Amino acid sequence: MPHSAKDIQLIKLKDTISKLNELIMTQTKSMDSLQKTIEELRQELNNKQAEVDYLKAYSYVSLGLAAHVMYGKFINALPYYRQEKDFKNQFGVMIGRGTMVHWTIYCSENYFLPMIGYFHRLLTERKFVAADETPIQILKEAGRRPQSKSYV
Repeated sequence: MPHSAKDIQLIKLKDTISKLNELIMTQTKSMDSLQKTIEELRQELNNKQAEVDYLKAYSYVSLGLAAHVMYGKFINALPYYRQEKDFKNQFGVMIGRGTMVHWTIYCSENYFLPMIGYFHRLLTERKFVAADETPIQILKEAGRRPQSKSYV
């Protein structure tokens, strides 16, 4: 039995609707997998953030950042104002020199002083201590002539 033009259009329309439904189902499955991937990445990010050791509470400074600032200051002789410019120019982050100074002071009081105290206790437990006897000239030393030898 021959089909009319309306029947052919209806069949094509039904076929198009079924193809669209298949496409929507495929896209929905893709969206579900994408949503799962996003959730997994968020969970991984949360786990990574939990692993980061922050130097002090309510601060964004990590141990690595504080170490980087102190390394620049004391090993590379890079003043805080130059580090401030470097952070801004290289990374687009404004970290004030006063903030870097506070981090350094915090580290010295909370990490280095206890370590120095520990080494001092170990040193004083010994029977004798060796010292560097480098002579140095001190021009104004009470009770001594400027030509006499002094030691560091």
